[in-house]
Amino acid sequence: MSMNDTRLQLSGAHKDLLAAWMQVKESWRDDVSRAFYERSIEPIDRALHSAGNALEAMDETLRRIRAECSDHSSY
Repeated sequence: MSMNDTRLQLSGAHKDLLAAWMQVKESWRDDVSRAFYERSIEPIDRALHSAGNALEAMDETLRRIRAECSDHSSY
């Protein structure tokens, strides 16, 4: 599995999480709900965003490495 595949899979899971939260919060609107969001959903949201950015950067680095290695493979 490539970094891009992993990033896309992570992005899909993130969208599923946010869609599920939107559905739950339609009927759960109290202080406990807000606290749950701040304590549980927001940190996951930030972590998934950071992980997606890191995977994208790693994918770009791997592409450059492969390109450079293939350019020098005839030596």
